[in-house]
Amino acid sequence: MSFKSIFIPKGHKFRLSGQAAQLSFIPKGHKFRLSRQAAQLSFKLSVLTSIVIMRASIKSTLAAAIICFTANNAEALENSELIRASIIEKVSRFIEWPTWTNERFTICVTDKSPLLPALQTYYANMSLADKPVSLLIFHELKDIKVCQVIYLNDDDRSDDLVPVLQLAGSQPILIVTGKQNDVSQGAHVDFFVKDTRLHLEVNRTALMNSGLKASYHLLKVARIVE
Repeated sequence: MSFKSIFIPKGHKFRLSGQAAQLSFIPKGHKFRLSRQAAQLSFKLSVLTSIVIMRASIKSTLAAAIICFTANNAEALENSELIRASIIEKVSRFIEWPTWTNERFTICVTDKSPLLPALQTYYANMSLADKPVSLLIFHELKDIKVCQVIYLNDDDRSDDLVPVLQLAGSQPILIVTGKQNDVSQGAHVDFFVKDTRLHLEVNRTALMNSGLKASYHLLKVARIVE
């Protein structure tokens, strides 16, 4: 029988339903051996737990945004902008990214975006895809070639999306907007508030054409456009 060694931190407990191995206390630095079948089950349980936590995270973000958008004071407005900034992060974590050589994860935003201060605050010490996040304020479209994510605000000019799409082409650049139905124009993801509710839309075909793939858990909470 094949075995695998697993490290257990000091004082932690380990219980696996249906398995013979049960430990109530493990001294610091000690190891125990677990059959391959049990180790695989333990790994699967860990993955499932992570998925549940991530799915709950995006749902809680949407719920919080709804609360903030329905309030009518300056503090709520500031919070709602931070939540809108956070949605870009939540969506990005539900995207399967190809390998790239850049040392940083770059989010690009136009210099005229009203969401810019919130983005600068929210992403000051953020990491995505195991890389530190950089916020790039672009003035010319040629600058977007280094981006992993491009965010276009709903207050940006309506014609900004077309040249961005043309320049991005089939590159793995996630294009997120804050305007309803932009996914029908070729954007990958858009989000907006309607009837005091925050909505997500995803263009799955556009994502695939750019070499990106959305997680099932993102698609579950979004309106999908093919």
